[in-house]
Amino acid sequence: MAGSLRTKIVAVAIVLLCLTLIVPVQGRISVIRDGMAERHEMPRQLPLAAATSAALGGFRGIAVDILWIQADSLLNNKQYYQLAAYYELIAVMQPNFPAVFQFNAWNLAFNISAEWGRAEEKWDWIRQGIDFAEKGFETNQDSAALALDIAFLYFHKVNTDPYFIRRLREERGLNHFEEAAKWARRATELAIAAGGSALNERRLAANSLFRHGMYVASLGNLAEAKRVFDEAESAALSMVSEFPEDLAMYKLLLDIRAEKARLGM
Repeated sequence: MAGSLRTKIVAVAIVLLCLTLIVPVQGRISVIRDGMAERHEMPRQLPLAAATSAALGGFRGIAVDILWIQADSLLNNKQYYQLAAYYELIAVMQPNFPAVFQFNAWNLAFNISAEWGRAEEKWDWIRQGIDFAEKGFETNQDSAALALDIAFLYFHKVNTDPYFIRRLREERGLNHFEEAAKWARRATELAIAAGGSALNERRLAANSLFRHGMYVASLGNLAEAKRVFDEAESAALSMVSEFPEDLAMYKLLLDIRAEKARLGM
């Protein structure tokens, strides 16, 4: 018990030290940031993250380890609101590690959201998970894995739940399957650029396009639905040609064509 209290005191002291040391350099950071904006340059780290790294120096690794230990303890004890704050601190300390955002976004959107009973409570954590992952992509724009996880969150966590669909549309004006397709395509581009086959990325992109086409068709916009179905069909056909053993993709191709036939396309 005493050891746990001592660890918490050390963690709090480190956080306070970080915040104190950030103040003197914030003015200089603002000058640098404004200059980069004028030159249309994008920093690879968020200003707060850069300041924290500079302030802590070689002690940053120790601070991060302590934060991870505390975050794990908070998760086990179901102290979720405090945990969300710790995730934000960890992201500030490790902004260029995609796995930080993947792991923590997954916990927020899947594990923690499942602990709540009401749809509005679940949605709060799902939204936090999506937002956390997307913020992580701002400083990790070459991470195919993180882009794929974002697509996965939109596709599987929002899925066909009418409450989640409505909240996403009201709060951000977005359709989840369209966003899933967008992020899956981005993941595909990054995976191919890195020399991979992008098999999983392309599967999710084709599936997302098909589901988005069905949603658009349900709204009566058949012209737009046909455009989306055609794109999905082309993606699925390409996959079937390259990976003929992929029976799931072959089934998706048949489903797309059946839906188009049903709608007279």
